[in-house]
Amino acid sequence: MSEVISSLAPHYHWQAALLVLAGVIVATKLGHILVFRSPALQRMRDINKEEDNKKIAKEKYPPVMRASRNVGLLTNIVFLVVILPFCVT
Repeated sequence: MSEVISSLAPHYHWQAALLVLAGVIVATKLGHILVFRSPALQRMRDINKEEDNKKIAKEKYPPVMRASRNVGLLTNIVFLVVILPFCVT
């Protein structure tokens, strides 16, 4: 097992993965700001939030949201820690 780890360690680029993560965060925030400058998209977002609030008020919906959020978080962590550092150089 240690042979496998020692052979993979030189190819694990955590610094590059952090840069990719930072770039994705910045691009997402910037895109969010630019997209919602449009009044039509802002109105649609407000309509969607109203509909979401109706769903969240239902008893069955919050546990489903929580489970979905946890699965998404776990998937992202596995990707960012296990896969991405080997893909970026």
